[in-house]
Amino acid sequence: SGVESTYREVSKLMHVINNPRKVIQRVRKDCSKCRLIARKTIELEMAKHAFPRTQIAPVFYSVMMDTVFGFHGKPYKNARKTTKVYALVIVCLLTSATSILALEGLETQDVAQAIERHSSRYGVPSNVYVDQGTQLVNLKSVEFSLRDLNADLYDRLGFRVKVSNAKSHEERGRVESKVKLLRIMLEKAAVHPNTSMTCIEWETLFGKIASMLDDVPIAKGNRTNLHDLGWEIIKA
Repeated sequence: SGVESTYREVSKLMHVINNPRKVIQRVRKDCSKCRLIARKTIELEMAKHAFPRTQIAPVFYSVMMDTVFGFHGKPYKNARKTTKVYALVIVCLLTSATSILALEGLETQDVAQAIERHSSRYGVPSNVYVDQGTQLVNLKSVEFSLRDLNADLYDRLGFRVKVSNAKSHEERGRVESKVKLLRIMLEKAAVHPNTSMTCIEWETLFGKIASMLDDVPIAKGNRTNLHDLGWEIIKA
């Protein structure tokens, strides 16, 4: 058991003086069996924790990706004809940075073009976590060729695509929460999804929303008995 659980059980039998928690901590630290139990507990907890979540890497090196439906578009300004526009939400696993791009369709080619635009700004991701959508699963066979300002060609760039289990939305919880926030931010901006805008106008709006989602304060808690956790706020 933990320190507090052990102290609660001991308190049912006797009142211990002179900092009993410190004594229990020393026992747990010196006891070899307690260390083995703690190690197995940590291994079980970390088994469901993907390594890219804590891997020190550049932003968007490992990402979660999902598509969002329900936006109305038009081929050009003042056009009467309406089309469907989709959004591609890309979330960094390490920093939770957000990139939202507009899609004119749901084919693999459309998704690949959006990833090319994203890669030109932030670099090609190495690990991509997606759901069971066919246009996202097919990214396994996609390769990119990018050229920088020094005319150096980076050819045949690809990434490792990891598909989640069916009906397991909690495996992609980080990108699912960003999709929910995208809907909320559209309501706050008084923009209905049925509003017809060009694809560039939608991507401009998505870029503003992604910037606002990243403008969150960084909190560093002080675990003491005098202050509650999370009061020390440092604005990014």
